[in-house]
Amino acid sequence: MKKLISLILTFVILLSTLTTSLATYGAVYSGMDEENIYFNNIVYHKGSLYSFINDSLFEYNDTDSNFVKIAELERTESMNGYISGLASDGDDLIYYDGSSLSFYKGAIDNGIIKLEPAYSFEKVDTGIEYFYTDKAVICDDFIYMLSFGMGQGASLYIIDKKTGQFSTKKFDENYTNIEGYKGNSIIFASGEKIKSFDGQNFTELFDIPKLDSIFGVSLVYNKAKDIILLVDENFVYSQQADGSFKKAAFTGMGFINGACAFDDNIALISDGKVYTYKLDSDNMPETFIRVYGTSTEVMRKYNEANPSLPAIAINSQYLATINDIASNMKSADACDVYVLNSSMGLKPLVERNYVVPLTMDGIKNSIDRMYPYIKEALLFDGVPYFYPIGVVSYGDISN
Repeated sequence: MKKLISLILTFVILLSTLTTSLATYGAVYSGMDEENIYFNNIVYHKGSLYSFINDSLFEYNDTDSNFVKIAELERTESMNGYISGLASDGDDLIYYDGSSLSFYKGAIDNGIIKLEPAYSFEKVDTGIEYFYTDKAVICDDFIYMLSFGMGQGASLYIIDKKTGQFSTKKFDENYTNIEGYKGNSIIFASGEKIKSFDGQNFTELFDIPKLDSIFGVSLVYNKAKDIILLVDENFVYSQQADGSFKKAAFTGMGFINGACAFDDNIALISDGKVYTYKLDSDNMPETFIRVYGTSTEVMRKYNEANPSLPAIAINSQYLATINDIASNMKSADACDVYVLNSSMGLKPLVERNYVVPLTMDGIKNSIDRMYPYIKEALLFDGVPYFYPIGVVSYGDISN
């Protein structure tokens, strides 16, 4: 068995001491680690935030800044499958099964959710044998769901709420997510445009500004304010009167897999936890540390401890080799912190004097206590130039 060790190293090439005066802008943490709850959906309905997980309904409690379980699902033989998602049609919370396209509403009686069909139809007949659906977006007259068939790409499923009549629309857009909009319309981000679909036609609405986004942007519609919000891994951008977008909140959340807007706030799901942010462009941090290559969790912990000088992830897709890194270091667009993998081959950075020795006694003493194979990646001519923040071990087995 051959075992290889790869180190994740970090060093700072430019970091000025900065002080700023800020009001509180950060998130209210709303996770439930003690109950091992992993959030994957969130809905704003009649003044409250809800999430449905593991056959249980949770409601956000302002007093505790946390989600509290308020009811459990009563399963009956008449149910067509399992409940895979939660939505709101304005009147009721809608529980739906994305595999059978069944939609329910439910009264809560002594902590038990008693389901009944939400509309006149019980189940949608698609005539399609295998498909996978994304979340349901419920508009005035239609329900929209993105479907991913076996080797067929994405299709937009359109369901008439009154009759259950089913139709599909080929969805070749380079989209991120679909979101309910005005009337019977949905919106989505496609390339550099925000587009809408009203059940018949696609329409271009607004341009998406050039953002340094790694994962692309998601859309959220704030119905009460009648504005579109753009969300990437670092910021929330709010639509202005002229159709442009302005930074409204710093999040540093990394990859987002759920969001909803309410009042002057936005709730985001990342890594199974829910975070809420107040949209207030006047209380944004003025200065950020630009970081290449680290994990969202590392930056999140740093930002919680350093709210006056937070870190943001930069789009690192164009920095694929050590030569790309070296070129970036001497450019006007240089990062403040680089987190690199030792497998990239870091010696050229030392030879070109792009990095300086780490001479602090604390760092030297720490490195001296490490295993020899770790020190080998950190030292050049016996001098430490890098410091590890993680170790990745991998290998292969052969007979």
